[in-house]
Amino acid sequence: PIIFRLFHENTGGWYWWGVDSYDDVQTCSDDEYKALFNFTQDYIHDAGVHNILWEYAPAKPSDDYDSAFYDRYPGSDRIDIVAFDRYSTDSDYKDDVLSDCQTVAEWAENHNLLAAIGETGISSGIQDETSSYKDWYYTDFGKNFMTDSKNYCTQIVYALAWENANEHSYWVPLPNNELWSGFQKLYESDYAIFADNSDWQTSLSDAGYYS
Repeated sequence: PIIFRLFHENTGGWYWWGVDSYDDVQTCSDDEYKALFNFTQDYIHDAGVHNILWEYAPAKPSDDYDSAFYDRYPGSDRIDIVAFDRYSTDSDYKDDVLSDCQTVAEWAENHNLLAAIGETGISSGIQDETSSYKDWYYTDFGKNFMTDSKNYCTQIVYALAWENANEHSYWVPLPNNELWSGFQKLYESDYAIFADNSDWQTSLSDAGYYS
């Protein structure tokens, strides 16, 4: 199966399926968004494609709760994974992402869904971060979720960082980056399992993923 994060960040105004307006007309109303999501899903299913895990991922859901989970929510019967996308400044990230994570994971638990972090990171990338945030990936990212006092964020099934676009704009540290040591610390900790983990790869193989 594949994970399809369809029409993501729908609570923001930067995509045509979001909450922006043009000449005082909504680019995609709440009802239009839900109809669009459901039409796309039905179209794909009717074409005989059934190996998809459907992921719904609003932006900043703890800030835009009603929009994310009522006004524009396609329905729990339409999705398998409820996720979120969040970017914040280095100083605000820890609190912001934990709030989103708790919000989404609680919703997932109450609606028999899986919870995930669809896309996340420091807003402008990590290329200019200093040694004051050298353990960011370990403390503000991994440990932040896995020691959640409400025990919601420990249920997330995966977290995805944004891309490394080029040497001047990236979100996963390179060996010469100030955040590399914290990233390596997370890699070696019990707070995360990376995609190259041998036990994880064995589980995938045993489940027939590579067949």
